[in-house]
Amino acid sequence: MSRAPKPGVPARPFWELEPVSTDAIRSDHVTLPSVEDQLPSMGDLLTLPRLARVAYAARAARRVQPLFEKLWPSAPPREVEAVRTAVSFAEQIAEGKSVAVPGPDRSFPARAAGLAANAARRSGTTLLTLAGIRVSAYSAAEAAAHAAYAGVIFDAEFAFNATYHAALAAGDGATVIEAVYHDFDSLHQTGSRLRWTDETPVPVSILGPLWPQTEPDWWREANRTEPNPRPQPKPDLRPETRPDFLDRAKRILGGDIRPDDYLPVTQEVEAHVTRDLAFAGEHVQKQFEAGRIPAAFEIDPNARFDEFGLTVGAKQRNEWLLSLYYGGQNIACIENEHGVIVLAVGLKNSAKLLDAFPYEQRKDVQFDAPDRPDTFGW
Repeated sequence: MSRAPKPGVPARPFWELEPVSTDAIRSDHVTLPSVEDQLPSMGDLLTLPRLARVAYAARAARRVQPLFEKLWPSAPPREVEAVRTAVSFAEQIAEGKSVAVPGPDRSFPARAAGLAANAARRSGTTLLTLAGIRVSAYSAAEAAAHAAYAGVIFDAEFAFNATYHAALAAGDGATVIEAVYHDFDSLHQTGSRLRWTDETPVPVSILGPLWPQTEPDWWREANRTEPNPRPQPKPDLRPETRPDFLDRAKRILGGDIRPDDYLPVTQEVEAHVTRDLAFAGEHVQKQFEAGRIPAAFEIDPNARFDEFGLTVGAKQRNEWLLSLYYGGQNIACIENEHGVIVLAVGLKNSAKLLDAFPYEQRKDVQFDAPDRPDTFGW
């Protein structure tokens, strides 16, 4: 088909916590102008049956998926798994398979990959040079997220956006665009010949090799096996996670509290608190200058929250402690002006603690599931 420029639709990663404009993504992550004009247009994609569009999107995301792990080797396992799962989800949907997802929200794989993209961008390792080409972990995860959305909503725009971000992820753009056109032509011709409908399963394997011509150097580099495997994380040996956690909880709830029972306050925690208080102070000043409040005032870290019985600084510190150590997990803890003591981790152990002690002994214990750090957008 013709390669003449066609009107495109800029990608809209609307699930992001911190939306980034398409212009900013384009200028930061790719050297080619108007990438969307070089791809099969929205009108072209609408000529494909819906599962063929999902296969088209999944193939684009699969080509750049290795970049996410290569460029961000220290990525948390949940982010790596989110990107892998999103691509696999789209491939299976294209094949007409019923794919189980956590909970009732079918868009979970797509949203998880979108959050992984955000986390990659905040890590500062999203845009690097690989085999002489500028490549992006952020855009690789975005491609996966849009491909997964294409398998949920079946809108041609998501299939378009998956290829758009795949081209951005592979900085030179040309290698991905060449492969994308091969996929489109193959799907269009085969679908027309076999009279595919929207319900016809389309295994991505029918499209042949992932790279119709030569594998690009950056792709081979991204898939190169490292001589030394990534070291496995050490097992969590914090006392609240050990089998004898109830013995420790009994000591603490009995009044024998030791300094090392508290979660350690690191420089990272202190930096987050300082930044939060500074941001709050700036917000107050802007509200005053805009006439929304009658007077400006200082944010006093020693002012006390009557609701919590804590000072402002202590409350903010405790929230960051819980988020950085146990974000996304269910815990039982005690919170006070000195810090946070975690007594149990996980729903099962929290329930055991609940059953082991009478209310009068555990009345100061909170049962919570702190937000993950990436929820706050830092």
